[in-house]
Amino acid sequence: IAPIDVQTVEGSSDLYAVSFPTTSTEYLTLNTAREPFNNKDYRKALNYAIDKQSIVDAVYLGKASVANTIVNPTVFGSDQKVGKIDYNPEVAKELLEKSGVKNKTIKIMSNDNPVRLQAAQIIQANLKEIGIESNIEIVEWGTFLKKTSEGAHDILLTTWILGVSDIDTVVTTLFHSNSIGAEGNRSFYSNPTLDKEIDLARTTTDSLKRKEYYKNIQEIILDENPIVPLVYKIDGI
Repeated sequence: IAPIDVQTVEGSSDLYAVSFPTTSTEYLTLNTAREPFNNKDYRKALNYAIDKQSIVDAVYLGKASVANTIVNPTVFGSDQKVGKIDYNPEVAKELLEKSGVKNKTIKIMSNDNPVRLQAAQIIQANLKEIGIESNIEIVEWGTFLKKTSEGAHDILLTTWILGVSDIDTVVTTLFHSNSIGAEGNRSFYSNPTLDKEIDLARTTTDSLKRKEYYKNIQEIILDENPIVPLVYKIDGI
């Protein structure tokens, strides 16, 4: 149920709410096949510009935590020490200047989820603070899937819900070049070095070696920034 409804349940003497960590991550996908998102400095500027803690506080009412990586900490292979990008609008402005991108209005696409719309509005305000104008486009789920699989988006706000607690499904689906488009890689990101690390991790049964490969993978994703991790949700039932 929505975070605001969890508060209602918790405030009732007749009801009892159970909250628990999930394997899901809310994040932004940046379409690297489009300008200006093919510019690494521009992508990083967006990441530094977004106040993820404000999303946790205002949208999820504390029923979430700021995401360091795309891989939820409850999932095997997640490395929460790999580094993170904290909210820093001054660094964002410096990177935006370095990127050379000027006066580009971008579009934030989301499905018709009211909680996600609130997050999109915070992101829109954050981007405006560093000089980036953006519009929010809300579409129903079927249209959302079709348009994003075809690359008809700048940025999309979505979630990754993992059915198994293993990192492979996350990185293979979202970042391998073989998965571009409808298979799941909606950032249209392609990197032979990353593909090689993912393939190596998939072909070993040694869990320690797998963790090392996945650490490398998360470091590449952090550096290249095809996505912006936002929050790890805590669900209430």
